[in-house]
Amino acid sequence: MGSICAADLQPINMFGDVKGVRMARIADLTAAQLARRATNTFIFWGRQETGTRLAYHALVLDPKQPEGVARLSDFLDIQGGQPFSAVVLEYGCSEEVGLLPEARATVQELRFHALWSWGFSRHRSGRTELDAEEFVDRSQFVFDENRYQAFVGPVVGRAGSLREGFRVAHTLAGLLAGLLTHRELGGQAPFGEVYHPERFVRTPEYAVWLSSSTEQLNGLEQERSRRSRTGGGA
Repeated sequence: MGSICAADLQPINMFGDVKGVRMARIADLTAAQLARRATNTFIFWGRQETGTRLAYHALVLDPKQPEGVARLSDFLDIQGGQPFSAVVLEYGCSEEVGLLPEARATVQELRFHALWSWGFSRHRSGRTELDAEEFVDRSQFVFDENRYQAFVGPVVGRAGSLREGFRVAHTLAGLLAGLLTHRELGGQAPFGEVYHPERFVRTPEYAVWLSSSTEQLNGLEQERSRRSRTGGGA
């Protein structure tokens, strides 16, 4: 597998407001708050490092945080990362994880659209461009399970289990976000080392980021709320 490069980190104001009052820090956010802000960055900024960091840290605090699971999958849905994105979705859909029915249904919906976008599910009509309402009748879709298992199976098999596969995917996200580094090899570690999460430690940047202000993230939340009130989506 080729190297996977993370996008540039969005700038974050690390200080208080103009009056010198200290703003809330990333470290002060709960897992649910982190996941919500990861969703906001995905909506407004797309796939990039800040959102990956938020999703990663949300799942450090709570590996079963449903919105964090969904966003981790989204941020890994990049060239070379898609099998790991798929493992995260399978983890979220599994009974072993035990997400509440509504949360699991949300992850299952994300999984359905991911399988379509990755080409493992096709419409019986043969058309590759569908209107939104055509996705409602799931009986019209054919799933190529054998090809999908050949796609996702090697990650789970090498990790040893679905739960360990999730840990591998989570570790990969931490590496992409600049929050983890190999304990002995640093940035020179071969990709296969990701299958040994215990060999990775936090970077100095992790602590710096945790101490940074949530001001910019709060602005995204306010904008999302404003759009919701005015019917502008999000």
